[in-house]
Amino acid sequence: MIFWMSTAGLALLASVGGSLPRMAHAAPFRQSSAIHLTVDVGYQGRFRDRQWVPLRVTVSNDGPDISGELRVKPNGTFNLTSNTYTAPIDLPTHANKQLFLYAILDVYTQNVQVDLTTSDGIQLQTTTMPVSHAIDSDLLYAVVTESPVGSVDLSSAHSNGTAFQADWQIENIPSLAQALAGLDGLLLTDADTGKLSTDQRTALQNWVLSGGHLIVTGGPNWQKTRAGVDTLLPIAAGSTVTLNTLSALATFAGQPADSITGTVILAQGQPRAGSQVLATQDGTPLLIRGTFGQGVVDYLAADPGLEPFRSWNNRASLWNVLLRSTNHKPGWANGIVDAQSANRAANYILGLRLPDVLQLAGFLGVYILLIGPLNYLVLRRLKRVEWAWFTIPVIILIASAITYVTGFSLRGTQATLNRLSLIQVWPESDQAQVNGVIGVLSPRRATYALSMNDALTVHSLTTSAANALNSNPADVKVGESLHYSVSNIPVDAGISTAFVTDGYIPAPALSGSATLTLGADGKASIKGEVRNNSALTLTDALVLVMQTPVSIGTLAAGETRSFQSDVQPLNIAEPASSSRTPIYNPYTNGYNYSSNQRLQTLQDLLKTNIYSKLQSGNPQEQQTYRRRDYFVGGFTNTSDQFTGRGFDVYLIGWNDQSPLSMTLDAPYITEDTSLYAVKLTTTLATPDATVKVLPSYMQWVTLPKLNQPDFSPYELYLTQGQDATFQFKPIPALRLSTVSTLKIQTSSNNADAGRVSLWDWTTNRYVEFNRPGNSLGYELTLTSPSDLQRYLNSDNTVQIRIQAYNGATSLSSITVSVDGKLAS
Repeated sequence: MIFWMSTAGLALLASVGGSLPRMAHAAPFRQSSAIHLTVDVGYQGRFRDRQWVPLRVTVSNDGPDISGELRVKPNGTFNLTSNTYTAPIDLPTHANKQLFLYAILDVYTQNVQVDLTTSDGIQLQTTTMPVSHAIDSDLLYAVVTESPVGSVDLSSAHSNGTAFQADWQIENIPSLAQALAGLDGLLLTDADTGKLSTDQRTALQNWVLSGGHLIVTGGPNWQKTRAGVDTLLPIAAGSTVTLNTLSALATFAGQPADSITGTVILAQGQPRAGSQVLATQDGTPLLIRGTFGQGVVDYLAADPGLEPFRSWNNRASLWNVLLRSTNHKPGWANGIVDAQSANRAANYILGLRLPDVLQLAGFLGVYILLIGPLNYLVLRRLKRVEWAWFTIPVIILIASAITYVTGFSLRGTQATLNRLSLIQVWPESDQAQVNGVIGVLSPRRATYALSMNDALTVHSLTTSAANALNSNPADVKVGESLHYSVSNIPVDAGISTAFVTDGYIPAPALSGSATLTLGADGKASIKGEVRNNSALTLTDALVLVMQTPVSIGTLAAGETRSFQSDVQPLNIAEPASSSRTPIYNPYTNGYNYSSNQRLQTLQDLLKTNIYSKLQSGNPQEQQTYRRRDYFVGGFTNTSDQFTGRGFDVYLIGWNDQSPLSMTLDAPYITEDTSLYAVKLTTTLATPDATVKVLPSYMQWVTLPKLNQPDFSPYELYLTQGQDATFQFKPIPALRLSTVSTLKIQTSSNNADAGRVSLWDWTTNRYVEFNRPGNSLGYELTLTSPSDLQRYLNSDNTVQIRIQAYNGATSLSSITVSVDGKLAS
């Protein structure tokens, strides 16, 4: 018994040991004084969790020729799944090279070590740089300038977090779009963008395409600043004009019109089709906004590094409004945000199925018959019942062998690549963004290498859940050269290892158009068509508009389908901000909102169909939909109450082929699931002369205040001495040329509805309207042209301040609506 227990214990330890992280062996060290190595990490030392971080490496060699590699190793408290990132490098004598490496860092990373090693593993030089993790509420900006007067300060543009700024030169801009994803804004001002390499230009374009916010400035040096990014700008090249004031810019920023005066040189040109002029001075556009894919490009005609802008005391207000007024992104736009759900999807291999219960019961029944009645009857007929001492062990051995062989064959003889991908397609781009999860499953313990194609990146799926379920080791190597690869991947039998991939691929020929009709009462309907000119077949397809899913069914290759439906309007207004986190709500002690104040996310809309299949479908169909459910959950932030879709219309559909091109260094089979999100070209139709902009058709932004959270107009809770300020304005498609009615309503959760004040844009001061006593809410309706002119600015923005009146104030909602004629 002791021997058996010892043997079993050793076997168990050996089995468990196979799934524990393997310790990386340190390379032999032979430091060379002829090698000089310096590294700039991230955004001046800061980084985002689980996003690609750029490392700008400068290395020189005053010794003999070297052929080796650079190795990047994150170090921290709990780097259980950190990878080693490598790139080959050749350093001839007297060579001096600058290059980028990229790494994924987790929240526990404290420093990053970069080594230069020879091809046989000898470490010649090493350096270690400290890094700091930026929390979700923090904002990261980069300013690229060559101005002799220095950089432009954007760090005042933040909410309840802290803003950090990296001051860059042109050469600091990485050549990988994913390495810019950690930025909340990038400003190009008085810099020669003509010096951008082809890879840098592509990276900037793809970053904007996937949701980045680029700001480019004009001024006297406008030509060199726009030289390398001209195709992204919302205004065509023109000339310059000299003005004596920027009062319209001050008004846009919510500041007194006379707060900025002085002669200024502006770049002028013709706004391009589809762009929006945010501010105009004497007929000259000052601030123009354009969209590209999911992202935003703003053009400021002035140079913020020159006077009078440089001395403007309220310039921080402009950056705050500008950087925090981009549209909230769709729920799927940020890639994998729930690593645990993504890991479940990667581990959900359809081909890895346990035997059916009836099969197991049948096998057990046959075994019982063989070893019992049948064995006895045969031996009794042969009159050799005593042979049972021999036949029973033989039957047991044969049954065990059959069980082992059957189980072994069920696992197969080839590895399985479980490839799940989300592909985002935009009408104005020939590039599509792809975010994917890959599960590598082996029939037996083995070590693999996986190579990506089409400039797709790859790295281990980093999550504590994955550490427990997977064998993601600390010594997996991510190679960065012409193609990304991962090597030294140990996979235990029956346990899959998960990876994340992302990048850009040629967009499939999926498109569509829609007309959204809005009546005078604010009710809407949709009509349009979707076109599949690709070789793909989309199944379970639907069109998403506001909170309404319109079923398309199967959209075959080459097929065009029409659709129309009444539309369920949004039930709450969405923030005019691409904030990374939900707006903080102190009343609920976090980010949880009541169900009636949460819009339907993509996961919500798909779950109805998924759950019906899980209840009524056959086992294989149930597995398919279960895997889809896990995958959609991987890029769904369940704490975010907003959809980010606004008036945008999307075609959503599934396909069982993968756009992810990769190879494994062993025989393998694939299981593929792809979800396509295609933005349709949408036209707004308003057949009536006037239109009602419902509260849910408004956008809002919080004007931050020092040492206060970034409040929301829903479930707002203010303590004594606190106040919250919000700007509401119609979504861009519903800007009104003339407004006939402004209506503001507050709904209180207690006896004190708070003080309500409106900003008077003509006198630049607040006017108090409500000094409550025992009110449970407040309603204000303005129809006088003089009042509307005072409290609504040129783009229909109303600024509302709520103050706690007597103790705490609790409001369930603040809603704003306007009526009037649409701008042409």
